[in-house]
Parts: sequence; C-alpha cells; structure tokens
Amino acid sequence: LETWLRASETGGARIRAGLPARWVVGDKTGTCGFPNPAYNDVAVVRPSPRTDPYVIAVYLDRPATDGAAADAAIAKVAALAASAIAADR
Repeated sequence: LETWLRASETGGARIRAGLPARWVVGDKTGTCGFPNPAYNDVAVVRPSPRTDPYVIAVYLDRPATDGAAADAAIAKVAALAASAIAADR
C-alpha cells in the first residue's frame, strides 16, 4: 500500500507540500462535488525511511474558497502535523 501511495502524483500541493522534503510520503487525494467541492488527502508519512509510519488525513467539507486555497489549507494542516510529529520523536 505504501509503495502505491508513494507513486501517486496528485498530492504535490496538499499534504506533501506541508511536509519537509526529506520525509517519505505516500498519499491519495480526492475532490468531489459540484459546484462546491469537498477536498481531502490521506497520507502515510515517515520522517525518515527507518521510522515508524504516521497517518495524516485532512478533509475540507465544501469550503467557501477555490481549489488553490483549499490545497494551501491542507498543506498548512500537514505542516502543523509535522511539527507535532517532530515534537513526539
């Protein structure tokens, strides 16, 4: 599953954008609904290849904003999660 998630290329602006570049990340994004879509991203992340994995899931239920702003919000949540994970280590 992690290998499949790492190969995904759709999440560059979401969770992956909020994490340090050196982290190992696999994610699956989703966007659904019209005209006000919901946005989500679920990722398995590892601060380094040898650490235990963490799972980050972010879901925005039909925010009153455009896709780029929703992606930025998801990235910000991921950055906050990364800070918490780093503090936990």
